Amino acid sequence: MIGNNPLDMSQPLIMGSTCRCLYKKDIIDRYSIEFPVIKIAEDMLFHLYYLMSCKKVYVVEQALYYYRYNELSATKNYINHLWEVLMYQLELVEDGLNKFNLLNSKSKERLEINTFYFISWCFTNECNPRNPKKYREIIKEMKKISKHNKFKKVFTWKNIMKASFKERCLFTCIKLKLYILVYLYHHKKFNSLI
Repeated sequence: MIGNNPLDMSQPLIMGSTCRCLYKKDIIDRYSIEFPVIKIAEDMLFHLYYLMSCKKVYVVEQALYYYRYNELSATKNYINHLWEVLMYQLELVEDGLNKFNLLNSKSKERLEINTFYFISWCFTNECNPRNPKKYREIIKEMKKISKHNKFKKVFTWKNIMKASFKERCLFTCIKLKLYILVYLYHHKKFNSLI
């Protein structure tokens, strides 16, 4: 759940990615911390359980990690059933927070922001040029996501206004259910105008 101030979503998140961290094997063994069996964002759950098992952590401000951009990575390709996987992941996070008695107003706010960005990711995923679905099926999936109660709860103007200008434009289209514009945006038809 580590991240930037929820009031300023324009700043990059410090996500739970395990490649950014060093872990003590002793803690992993002592608390039997394992990666959950899910396809996406499994490192966030591992990281969360690890942090909940620690008494203290150290943050190093130096940039010691070199990220290689990979066009073929899982996050760049179309992921089938991403919506279901991410909603299940959020359930597991909430269960973990409950287990450690950490489900409070701050962690709920962080979960809301994660849900907000996961929804955005699902729209991006549906519009991925590598998605084998036809245009009508893509729009149908966007409509399905928009009808979900989690969408209605987190995709609020309050959350949209915390994002960067470019994200606000996209999020506004999602909020107003302007699916054609969302689709065109991701296919770079008018992306250069923003």
